[in-house]
Amino acid sequence: MRRPDGSRFFYVVVLDENAIMHKRLETAKKAKQDSLTGLLNHQAIVMEINALIQDHCEGVCMMLDIDDFKRINDNYGHIEGDRVIVTLSKALLAEFPNALIGRFGGDEFLLYFVGAKEEGHAEELGKKVVKIMNKIKINGSIPLCGSIGISLSRGGFFSVDEAVRKADEAMYSAKKSGKNQFAIK
Repeated sequence: MRRPDGSRFFYVVVLDENAIMHKRLETAKKAKQDSLTGLLNHQAIVMEINALIQDHCEGVCMMLDIDDFKRINDNYGHIEGDRVIVTLSKALLAEFPNALIGRFGGDEFLLYFVGAKEEGHAEELGKKVVKIMNKIKINGSIPLCGSIGISLSRGGFFSVDEAVRKADEAMYSAKKSGKNQFAIK
């Protein structure tokens, strides 16, 4: 290039391919991550479960909804509500490191346990999740409660929509039966 006085100059651009690749991977990871919890976000958890179902990986699909979450936010504030969601996320990851766990939206979580396909195993998982939730204290003293719906693959789900729909229906059955429990469909 030339300057106004006619002298020449050059630009040298050095690209660090490793840094560019690292940045791309970081961006791709963030696109799949829930910003509050670090869990898989709605789209990512659905895609991951769908991939497992397409690969014929039988398992248990679990929908978890915090009971009366609006009251937590209304009575103790959104910061406490966020703390509860983050604490629950960390507890689920610690207890189930091999499960797929995602924040489905708001105060709902979606979990998928590969290989767990017997009703007894599903009951065990449901009991564990209820215990995990009850150990978390709202405002330091009130046990967290949640309703959990579990769908069993029983020979494989046809689609992720079927797995989630059945788990969602079971969760609403748990809510109707008194909350702070699980139901299996």
